[in-house]
Parts: sequence; structure tokens; C-alpha cells
Amino acid sequence: MYFHFAFLLLPVDLINKGPIDAHFTFMPPTAHVANCFELAPRKDIVAPGERQTIQISFKATLLGMFDEEFQFSVAGSPMPAALRIKGCIDGPNLHLDVKDFGDIAFGECSLGLDAA
Repeated sequence: MYFHFAFLLLPVDLINKGPIDAHFTFMPPTAHVANCFELAPRKDIVAPGERQTIQISFKATLLGMFDEEFQFSVAGSPMPAALRIKGCIDGPNLHLDVKDFGDIAFGECSLGLDAA
């Protein structure tokens, strides 16, 4: 089976609490699941007291748990700003109410659903 999940996560804000412009650059991680994430913008400048919204989209073909850390290099800062995203990707679920369907064709066979 092949699963493809795509969704847009909530936006994340980078906030400049310092007294000067903060030039930031996204540092792409090398982990396999990290390649499923897309962050935009990848670089910009945040003025003092301002914020920059980062949009995160996610497209996965793997099932299971993930725990990824994304880093942004900030000019003049000895440590990068870090964002950690954890989650779990489950396979799709199909729920049928047998009262509404009756017989359902599936491939070359027919499934008879009886209300119990």
C-alpha cells in the first residue's frame, strides 16, 4: 500500500526580542523524515520587537512516530533558534455505518454488510 499525507501545520512565529535587526537563515536538517517538511520563508530579516511568521507544510509517505528539530541560524547569535516538532502518522481509517450501505463492491468481490 502507498500512503500520502499532506497538510499545513499551524504557523510559527520567530520573534526578535533584541535591539537590532535579526537576519535568520533556515538550516535544513539531514534526517529522512525532515525532508517531508517545507518551511517558508527560508531566510529573512526580523526588525527589533517584530515577528516573522514561518509557514510549515508537511507531506509524508511513511507511517509512524517522528521527532524532528529544525534550526534557524541568527546572525550575531552564538546558538541557533530551534523548533521541535513531534508527532505520529497513522494510516487512514474507514468507518462505515452498515445501515446506510448494504452490499458494497470491492475489487472483484462483493461485501454484504448486515446490520447487527
